[in-house]
Amino acid sequence: MILEFEMQKKRVLKCTHFEDLIAEIDNSLTLTFKTCQQSVGGQNELLAKFSQSTNHLKDIRACLLELRPNYTLHFAHEINMSIGMIQFELWNDSKQKLYELLDSVA
Repeated sequence: MILEFEMQKKRVLKCTHFEDLIAEIDNSLTLTFKTCQQSVGGQNELLAKFSQSTNHLKDIRACLLELRPNYTLHFAHEINMSIGMIQFELWNDSKQKLYELLDSVA
């Protein structure tokens, strides 16, 4: 999943129209919710960890729809940052589960 988010970030930076950014935000949110559904440790807990980033993505989406900007690079970087935070939280959650597994074996 972390790699899918990385590919998503690269697609975001290649967007040149606000419509494309909105589509990528939607794709990112879908991937986030899909990741939460597949979580073994509890989807609500993981969704809570992602809430700040998903809310930021939703806010950017609303802003893009309202402004319909011609210049999208600033927005792309903001979207990229939020996706990166989701990646970090996913990595951190995976790391924590690995430590818990190792502790239970030891």
